[in-house]
Amino acid sequence: QNCHMGVDKSHDIKKKRLKTYLILNATVLIMAVITVVFRNFTVSHNELHILSLFTKCPSTLLFHIYCPICGGTRAIAALMRLDISEAVKCNAFVVFLSVVFIYYDISSLISIIRGKDRVLYISKYMKIAVFLFLSVFFIVRNIALVYGYDYLGDL
Repeated sequence: QNCHMGVDKSHDIKKKRLKTYLILNATVLIMAVITVVFRNFTVSHNELHILSLFTKCPSTLLFHIYCPICGGTRAIAALMRLDISEAVKCNAFVVFLSVVFIYYDISSLISIIRGKDRVLYISKYMKIAVFLFLSVFFIVRNIALVYGYDYLGDL
């Protein structure tokens, strides 16, 4: 009978994890559907540019360079409008992270379904890949400034 209690307990844990996962993802999915349906009402790139005048990144104010997250809000707004090219132009790192998050979200679901104890595992290779992408993006985007390419127009 003790053996069955252990199975029932692990089954309950699996059900709780799956329920939590489904609630969180259903919320995100509903928000995404609402955004896509009403995407004509989301804030455009130009409107966000006007809003950005009120909040400046310290790296743009002090050093006249872009930090790796500058343009991230505009990139997310473009992703919500399903305008991938605009999102990449605003901030490729945010788009890259979105893909990574989707990958880990699906991976977590698979782990929950399989009943694994460790639901979210981020390998050292993924951490290195994110750090390298972040570093290269930061360097390339600021070198582009030297050559006059400033898509965001904040500098």
